[in-house]
Amino acid sequence: MKKIFLLFIIVLFFSILGSGSMQASGNIFGWAWTENIGWISFNNLGYGTCPGANCIPAGGGSYNYGVNIETNGNLIGYAWSENIGWIKFDSLGTSYPTTPSYSACLDLPSSGQACDGAGNYTVTGWARACSVFASGCSGTLNSSSINGGWDGWIKMNDISPNGLYIDISSSPAQFHKWVWGSDDLLSEAVIGWGTFNCKEGGASGENICGSSSYKVVTTFAFNSPPTATLNVSPSENDCNSGAGAGSVLFSWTYTDPDNNPESRFEFKVFRVDDNYEVISYDTGYGLSNPSGTINSQQVYVSSTTGNLAFNTNYYWRVQVYDSNGSASGWVNGSTFRTSTHAWPSPNFTYLPVTPLIKNPVYFADLSTCYDANNGAQSCSTTGNRTYNWTFGTDGSSTTKGDVSHTFNSAGTYAVTLQICETPGVNCCTSSANNVPVKKSIGVPEWKEISPF
Repeated sequence: MKKIFLLFIIVLFFSILGSGSMQASGNIFGWAWTENIGWISFNNLGYGTCPGANCIPAGGGSYNYGVNIETNGNLIGYAWSENIGWIKFDSLGTSYPTTPSYSACLDLPSSGQACDGAGNYTVTGWARACSVFASGCSGTLNSSSINGGWDGWIKMNDISPNGLYIDISSSPAQFHKWVWGSDDLLSEAVIGWGTFNCKEGGASGENICGSSSYKVVTTFAFNSPPTATLNVSPSENDCNSGAGAGSVLFSWTYTDPDNNPESRFEFKVFRVDDNYEVISYDTGYGLSNPSGTINSQQVYVSSTTGNLAFNTNYYWRVQVYDSNGSASGWVNGSTFRTSTHAWPSPNFTYLPVTPLIKNPVYFADLSTCYDANNGAQSCSTTGNRTYNWTFGTDGSSTTKGDVSHTFNSAGTYAVTLQICETPGVNCCTSSANNVPVKKSIGVPEWKEISPF
């Protein structure tokens, strides 16, 4: 790439020629330098305190002009060159080969923008010099442009990695890198390379700010993207956490520097061995607290429903969005391995259906457990498993398999069977039934009395 040559910045005060109402001073300030037409002023106003380290001299002149970034990313308005006059950034409403239908456009990281893309603050599209028109800044071209002269187009990008972009980390945000203007038919560099910042202003693209501190900046209110902070590594050990047996817990926290609430998230899980995407949650998935600017989110994924296979390595990622559509970018979580086989599945019934106090109630163990190949087997007679029967507030038992219990008081008891298995799944799962216990009916007492 041909680089531009160093010239010291000068303050230009000029009388602007032309007619028509110029765009009122926008939110872009400063000066760009081009190798063939010299300085371009983006605003008749200055920025900062002059003289001083943050001084950007005003363009001056009798017109109130400027270039403005709109909320959808479009650039509108006019810049000024003492050699070619007005440069228009608005859409001209005309077609041109290889030219987009929109004006110069800033790629903002929000949905529904004029130039949706990577959301990386690059500037794409075109501006156009008004001097190529017979009058004003639209309509019929002048004779020199019609007869093979320059068509006036200035390309903002498509010269990666040196295309124009905005660094929003600086305050105010600064433009960087280059634009290009030439006659494609005659291969003439009418404008040539233009740089928007002294940090790349040298003949070889080096920093020359020590001797010529020019730049183009913007006071546009950028929406900072949110962040997703992963809380814990995925775990199947918390297998009785309320989402059902065989659930893997994924957790992260949404935060936003602009205090914008979360609008949605994207969540994906992939197999490690072949990068196959096995799970994808998007817009329709509910938020734990969508109104908050700090939002802790949890997702449970079940191995027992076929979403995840047992004894398999996976990795995951998440991306969060704020209410303006800005995304955090994908945040990669850690790799995890699912358990070797399925969790115990406790289950039981009891007789009689309506138990009485001081009478035995029989609990039949109907639980299913699994071997290393996920084959069903008895929980009580195979494997290294422990039982814990809890009869509400009326006692407990560690008996494996069937068990009986006598309740001493009437009431409804939450009877729970918990089965723990270790090693293998390192997990305890439970099943519960409410058992209504009634008072005994008893035997009627009779007393003989004389009928006379």
